[in-house]
Amino acid sequence: MSKINQLLELIKNHESDEYSVLKELCTDEYFLDYFFKYYPDGVFYIDLHGNVRYYNESAKRILGLDDNKVIDQLNRFLHDTFDLNDEKWFADVMEQPVKMGVNKKDNQLTGPILVEILYMPISLGNELVGVLGLIHDITEFKLTKDLLKKNQQQLLTIYENVDSVLWSVDTKNQTTVYISTSIIDLIGVSAEVYKERHLNWQDFIHPDDVEHYRKQKPMLLNGQKVKHEYRVIHINGDVRWVQDYTIPILNEDGELFRLDGVIVDITEQKVLEEKKMRLIYYDHLTELPNKRYLIEKINGMVEAELPFSLIYFDLDRFKYLNDTLGHTIGDRLLQAFSVRVASVIQEQNLLARIGGDVFAIVVRNNDSDIVPYVERVLRVLKSPFHIEKFELFISTSIGITCYPTDGKNSHKLLSNAQMALSMAKDLGNNSYQIYTPTMKGEHENEFKLESDLRRALIQNELFVEFQPRVDVITNEIVSAEALVRWEHPEGGRIPPGLFIPLAEQSGLVSDIGEWVLNHVCEQLKTWIKDGSHLVVPISVNLSAQTFMRRNWERTLCSLLDQNQIPPHLIEFEITESTIIKNEEIMSEALAYLHEKGIKVALDDFGTGFSSLSYLKKFEIDTLKIDKSFIQGIQNKKDIAIIRCIIQLAKELNIRVVGEGIETEEHLTMLKELECDEIQGFYLSKPVKHEQFRELLRKRVL
Repeated sequence: MSKINQLLELIKNHESDEYSVLKELCTDEYFLDYFFKYYPDGVFYIDLHGNVRYYNESAKRILGLDDNKVIDQLNRFLHDTFDLNDEKWFADVMEQPVKMGVNKKDNQLTGPILVEILYMPISLGNELVGVLGLIHDITEFKLTKDLLKKNQQQLLTIYENVDSVLWSVDTKNQTTVYISTSIIDLIGVSAEVYKERHLNWQDFIHPDDVEHYRKQKPMLLNGQKVKHEYRVIHINGDVRWVQDYTIPILNEDGELFRLDGVIVDITEQKVLEEKKMRLIYYDHLTELPNKRYLIEKINGMVEAELPFSLIYFDLDRFKYLNDTLGHTIGDRLLQAFSVRVASVIQEQNLLARIGGDVFAIVVRNNDSDIVPYVERVLRVLKSPFHIEKFELFISTSIGITCYPTDGKNSHKLLSNAQMALSMAKDLGNNSYQIYTPTMKGEHENEFKLESDLRRALIQNELFVEFQPRVDVITNEIVSAEALVRWEHPEGGRIPPGLFIPLAEQSGLVSDIGEWVLNHVCEQLKTWIKDGSHLVVPISVNLSAQTFMRRNWERTLCSLLDQNQIPPHLIEFEITESTIIKNEEIMSEALAYLHEKGIKVALDDFGTGFSSLSYLKKFEIDTLKIDKSFIQGIQNKKDIAIIRCIIQLAKELNIRVVGEGIETEEHLTMLKELECDEIQGFYLSKPVKHEQFRELLRKRVL
């Protein structure tokens, strides 16, 4: 059997030149019969005349020969394929085994096949006696090889046409084994240039991401796959985001010798993610972080136990400005406001828009640092904002909480900051309040009172009283001021000094003013029906918020028309602060009222932001000297001021009213100064409309 094994080994290694073994074996007839019978490849023997002398069953099976015509068909196949009559052919075989390429043959049972034939010389001594042939069916092998080649070509085509970059690096030699052509789209360098110049991939990584990229190396050395994202820079300067999936290839000893990977350009995906994140976490109008971002920021700082302060603020009177000037102006104001406040915010702190006109700042500091910070914000807002043709003076109210003293989570901190903001508004514009625990009770009481005031407006708990204005010379009632009052069902009469500021803060003051005007019109209509001698002009207070309402003049005219009230019977009182904060709007509004024949009184003249230019610039019919001057009438300076106001008003043909007359001395002095009208408790306190009717019947006080 050792000889058979030697022959099989020889046949297996077709390129071997050890023919001596075969020569010896082929002289053994027993061996040839055994070999021909069991060898899987086809075996045949031909003599020097080119005739087949022996064949095995495998040769018959592979070539698909008929049982009765095997020799003839095999001879024909061999003679058709090779020129066996050519002595040169035998000479070539004598020199060495000849492998005769690939030959096609039709097998009657299996169809067309491909075979490879190996010829080896058989000699005795130095004399050639024949040729041994081996037939190997390579049909499946050839088909598989062709399929692999085709698949390889298809894969290469795919590799070269996908958007992703496929690559392979020999880590020992630090050379790029393969990189797909799509690399040029990512960094602007072709695959050929990249390989020829032995470029280093790390040189194309964004400087800020290099450290992250290097940190992946230990995992790769341990055989771990790595999937991560970073930025690369195109040779034209463009920055691209990529996702890199790297597979380490280890040898039998567990050592890294190659890295294979796929790099995908995810720039568009990142852009979409960034847009999505901006929609989720940023305000589209101001481009500031929004409330959601703020809350997550606060929660993160709380979790890290970092002390900070929360500044919570809004724009005073913004709603009314927005309603009057329109949302376009309002939006532009919010944008300009955001930019200006951001200019004093340090990089480590956060400015966010909560919603509407409400903003917040997270300041990383302690309690002692926060007051100067707040004052810096207030200072930067002192200058007016110029939006289109409007010059807008904007003030803000601020509430402040500190972590961890005023709350241990975002909800509590924001809630308490809002409470502090509400208290700041009670102090007036441009005020701030730091939260204290006592505010909770005060805030709850204020909130309940505001709710009750809203209910009072609906359920007619409000009513109007009239305080007469008297001619100084004749003591006749020439007009009256309508004053709103509130009778609370549980708390009794609520002082105006308590609920009027609350109405201004909550935005109810305009609704209350409209209610008062409507009530006055109804009273005037009734008095006109009863007799003209019982009718005098009525003065109604208008807040700045009323003038900020869109189309307020149409509402006014509609009320007068509905009740058939002559315009001269209505006078509107406005304060100096109302004018100075809304000069552009007030100029148009007062001109409109003057055109309609409605008189305007400037209340509290001489206090606050007095400007004599207003008397020239605006259509003013009456000046009301503030009661603070009247109360100090013993003071020579106060008397001098009142005298100047009265003289100036007379020069401008403006009537003057002295408010707060509480003594005979007040009355005597105003008569001496030639004031036109007087009003105060010395003459009459505010009374309900029935009592006022009785006063009108008397006419003289």
